[in-house]
Amino acid sequence: MEYLLVTRRDRTKFRDEEAEKLFAAEALGVEELRKKGFIRGIWSRADVTGACLLIAAQDEAAVRSGLATLPLFQQKMVQIEALIPLSPY
Repeated sequence: MEYLLVTRRDRTKFRDEEAEKLFAAEALGVEELRKKGFIRGIWSRADVTGACLLIAAQDEAAVRSGLATLPLFQQKMVQIEALIPLSPY
């Protein structure tokens, strides 16, 4: 199944400098998840600091488990605004 994930970085609890220290490790983690086919696409949001991802996973628990491997998610610097299951059109 595929999911559309909409995230926002929490800038109320964390300064930009704190998140920036994790960007390199986050990029490596994202690339690993892309190679595994978990992340099918990823885009930066133009309206706020965050991202939109197209994810392939068996269920919502698998989505959350995969995301938990990423440093920004581990530090709770990213909030999930929407996790939408998708079906073929």
